[in-house]
Amino acid sequence: MGERFGWERVPPGSRYSTYEIPEYRKISQAYAQPTLRAMDGASQKTSMTHPVPYEGLQFVSIPEFQDLGTRVGQQMSAAIAGSTSVDEALQQSQEYAQQVARTYQREEGQ
Repeated sequence: MGERFGWERVPPGSRYSTYEIPEYRKISQAYAQPTLRAMDGASQKTSMTHPVPYEGLQFVSIPEFQDLGTRVGQQMSAAIAGSTSVDEALQQSQEYAQQVARTYQREEGQ
């Protein structure tokens, strides 16, 4: 995104690794440290405006999580841009999630 559209268009707070990119580090000087502190301090108690019926933040500690998030994000972007329908984007995103979930399913009887 940064190389194609400009580093100033990369959303802050999405990934720690973004702040390791020299071009983004330069453009984000004014807000990098407060954003990184906020990311470090994110918890159920500090991140929710209203009570929610679940515990935890939107993160699953599996190697595929970041890639799944990227793929789903691309589908949402495509729907917003009009290059796919919302229903198609949701269906494809669901398929991606199910594909990842299958790798963690237990066989019956285990």
